[in-house]
Amino acid sequence: MSTNSLEIFKQLFLKNPKDIKNIFTNVTTFVEDKDKAIAEFLSVEYPELIWLIRTLHIEYDKQFSTDIHTQHRAVEHIARSITLNVDETGTIDYGQNDHNNLVLNTLETHLVPSKKAIL
Repeated sequence: MSTNSLEIFKQLFLKNPKDIKNIFTNVTTFVEDKDKAIAEFLSVEYPELIWLIRTLHIEYDKQFSTDIHTQHRAVEHIARSITLNVDETGTIDYGQNDHNNLVLNTLETHLVPSKKAIL
């Protein structure tokens, strides 16, 4: 189902309950066993609602998650490049010192637990 066809669900819970039921009948064929199981577990009357939430989550990831993965790959590429260069030459060359410091600072900031200042 395309993003455009999801428009019928926009502002879903502001619609009349009868209209909501009619909208859900359009997607009943897309409901999977896992949607039914979750709906039963949560006592949700319409497994189509579970399908909708799952589908919206997938569409959201398609549209907005690529930036995070791209940034992660860029940092990983820089780190591998620095590692290979240091392994081959034993030194950091070609202006990669700034990249090395950036990666090192990032790793230290995010991986090392913060320490409280001691007086």
